[in-house]
Amino acid sequence: VFALAGTTESQGMTSRSATTDQNFSAFGINGGRSAESLILIDGASSTAIDWGGLMVSPIQDSVQEQQVIQNVYDAQYERGGEGVVTLITRSGASQFHGEAYDFMRNDGLDANAWGNNHSGTPRQKFHRNQLGGNFGGPLWQKHNLFFFGAYEALRQPGSASTVTTVPTAAERQGDFSNSFDSNNKLIVIYNPFSTRQVTDASGNTYYTRDPFQGNKIPSGLINATGQKIANLYGLPTRGSQGGNDTNNYVKSGSDTTTNDKFDWRIDWNKGDKNHLFVRMSDRIRQGDTPSCFFCTGADSNYASN
Repeated sequence: VFALAGTTESQGMTSRSATTDQNFSAFGINGGRSAESLILIDGASSTAIDWGGLMVSPIQDSVQEQQVIQNVYDAQYERGGEGVVTLITRSGASQFHGEAYDFMRNDGLDANAWGNNHSGTPRQKFHRNQLGGNFGGPLWQKHNLFFFGAYEALRQPGSASTVTTVPTAAERQGDFSNSFDSNNKLIVIYNPFSTRQVTDASGNTYYTRDPFQGNKIPSGLINATGQKIANLYGLPTRGSQGGNDTNNYVKSGSDTTTNDKFDWRIDWNKGDKNHLFVRMSDRIRQGDTPSCFFCTGADSNYASN
């Protein structure tokens, strides 16, 4: 689809390098919104009614024909907001045919990312194997019964890195005497229990508070829950890259993606005018475990699904 003029990739969803079927429909046609196309597989809609994501995508080698209607389409297509993509799956033939494949990508063949070079982080682990095979032929040739089946797996162990800011050991104990903002100005911590009303010489009334002595919060005023939350983050791994200990934490973490999917189709060519088939496409497994850099629940994306 991306090779067609007027087709753009979504900016909010990954699609070209996606590892999940739901994001394969994240494209726009002729200025339309992403995920608004109608995708038909063997004449039946395969897009979710609520958000437009692709339910199950057939394996590439299971597709025999593809057509993209970009402009005016007739009334038989009831839900295409910007275009219609039709896919026709492959059927078996009178002779047996099959293939096996493995598309491999390895960090040993890649250069380091610019961001990693900039932060002094070494090249991250990345192994991608997209492997599978298909086989088709006559099931009962005398009665024109044919079959086709395909299987594909994705094994992608890798790693990612992060550069972020975490509380220092002193800040975790309430000591902010060395905490500065980006303008190298001390971040003053005030005692909330010292709030009082003040009237100046002009009769104006306002409220003020006193800073903690030495900009240090007494241990008795540190909230126990807040301290536990702060301790979920790791201690700094390098010196500050700016005011207020900015970007003082760099770490790498492992991630993994494991997908398995299959297609099968059985055709009965009863005659020149009658052709029946049954088809099934499904994903056996779709797992994505992102990297964790604190592995304590402080990671915003730390989850398995």
